[in-house]
Amino acid sequence: MDLSIRGSGGAWGQQRNPPNRPGRQARPPPERNTDPYGPTQQVELDSALPEQQRAEIAGFQQAVQAAENAMAIITTARSALAKVAECLARLEREVQRALEAPIGQPQGGPDPPPIREVLCEVQGRIDRIAETTRFGTLHLLDGSLGAVGMATGEGLEFVSASPRARSSPPEGYSVHILSPASRAFARERISGPLGGLARPVTWTIAVDGRRAEVEIPTTAAAPEGVRALNGAIYRHELEAALAVTDEGMLWMRHLRFGSGLWIALSNSEPGLLGPARGGVLRAANGLDVVGTINGEPAVGRGRILTGQAGNPYTDGLAVLFSDEPPPSPPGGEEEPESTSLPVMGQLVGRVILSQQPLVLRAGTGEQETIAIRLNSVRCGQLGRAAETLGGVRSLAGIRVDSPDDLRDARRVIAQACLDVEEMRAGLDDLANSTLAETLSRLRIQAENLKALYTNIVAPPYARQIVRALRERMEIEAPVALMAQTRPLRGTIMRLLSSDPAQEVQLGR
Repeated sequence: MDLSIRGSGGAWGQQRNPPNRPGRQARPPPERNTDPYGPTQQVELDSALPEQQRAEIAGFQQAVQAAENAMAIITTARSALAKVAECLARLEREVQRALEAPIGQPQGGPDPPPIREVLCEVQGRIDRIAETTRFGTLHLLDGSLGAVGMATGEGLEFVSASPRARSSPPEGYSVHILSPASRAFARERISGPLGGLARPVTWTIAVDGRRAEVEIPTTAAAPEGVRALNGAIYRHELEAALAVTDEGMLWMRHLRFGSGLWIALSNSEPGLLGPARGGVLRAANGLDVVGTINGEPAVGRGRILTGQAGNPYTDGLAVLFSDEPPPSPPGGEEEPESTSLPVMGQLVGRVILSQQPLVLRAGTGEQETIAIRLNSVRCGQLGRAAETLGGVRSLAGIRVDSPDDLRDARRVIAQACLDVEEMRAGLDDLANSTLAETLSRLRIQAENLKALYTNIVAPPYARQIVRALRERMEIEAPVALMAQTRPLRGTIMRLLSSDPAQEVQLGR
C-alpha cells in the first residue's frame, strides 16, 4: 500500500506490504476513486439550495419558456396572415379587372381565369389557412384564441369586439335601440321638363365629394331625364339613386346609411329646380343608429353600434342593427332592468361575447402574463364591418354575377384587408414592444440569479466536501496506522506541524 502525506515539512513516503496474519482474512483492495475530493457519491448542487431559491429558479425557467413559445406562436401567425393578405390582394386585383373590362370585347393575350373560378380558389385557400395554421396542438387562426360572438334578435348581428371588451354572462348583453339608422333623401317638384324648353340642360349630381354631369336634350321627358341621370351615376359609381313620380315629384336618396353622407343635384336652367337661379337640391339628413349595449353608451356609425371607449364591459364591442325597433310595450309596461344604468330605447336583442385569448406567463408573479389574441380569418368572419348595398355580410357571401355585385365584393374585400392588417399590426406591436421587453427583462434577471446562485451554493457545497472527507479519513485511519509500524524520526512532528490547507491524497 502506498501512503504519501504532503505538508510544509516536505513529503515522506513508505511502501510496505504487511504479511497476512494467521486467522485474519486479507482485506480486498478498495476501488480506486477518481474523485480528487474523496467522496464516491456526487454532490448535487441544486440540493444545497433553499426551497425558495429553487422555486424562484423554476419560475424563471417557466417564464422564459413561455416567452419563447409566445414569440414562436406570433411568428407562425404572422406568416399565415401574410399568406391571407396575398390571397385578398389577388382577389382585389381580379375584381377590379372585371369591373374595368369592356363588356363583350375579347381581351388580348392569354385569357385570365374567370373571376368566379378565382373567387372559389381564394376562398378555399383562406379557409384552409385558417384550419391548418397550428402551433403544436393549438389552432391559431380559427377563432379559438380570439373573440367569438353571436347576436340574437331580428335584424341584430355581431360584428367584432376589441380586446378591451369583457366576456358577457351566459344570457349576453342587452342591446337597446333608440332610433335606427337612416339614409339621406330629398324631394322636389319639377316645374317643367328636365330637358328645358329652348336649349339642352346640364344636370350635375354630387355624392360625398364625387360628381357626374349629363346633358339632357330639350325634348326629353321627365322619366327619360331620370334614366340619363341614373346612367351617369352608375358609370361614375356614385352611391345615390333618383326617381320621378307621375305628378312630377323628383326623389333622390343616398344608398348608404348614416350621417355625414350627402347628395346635391343642380342644373343650368334657372327656375327649373327651386326658385333661385341654378337652384340646388341638397340632402344631408341621414342618421346614425342610436342605442346602448348593456346599458352603457355606444357610438353609432351608419347601422353599426359600437361600445364607447372607456366602458367597463363593452369597450369596442360592435353590433349591426338593420331593422326597425319594435313598438313600445302596451299599457305602459316597463322592461326589467338588467343594470343600474338607465336604459335607452327598446330592447331589440342580445349579444353574447366570449374572449378566449392564449395567456402565457411573463414572470414569476401571477399578474405578469402575455395575452395573445387571434381572431378567425375564415371567409365567414372577414369583412363583416363593410357596408354593402346588396346586403353582403362577409367574404364568404360575395357574388360576382353583376357589376353591382362586384362593387359590393370590392367593399367587402377592402374591409377584410383592414381586418387582417389590424391583426398583423397587433402581433407586431406585441412582438416588438411587450414581448421584446419581457425577454430582455427575463434575461437580465436570469444573469443576476446565476451570479447569486454561485454565492449561495459554495458554502453548503464546501461543508459537504469536508464532511465526506472526514468520513473517508476515519475509514482509512486503521490502514494508515498499520502501514506505519516503524515511522522515521520526526515524522509525527512534521505531520502535526504541516499546513492543513495542503492536499491530502489517499490511495492504494
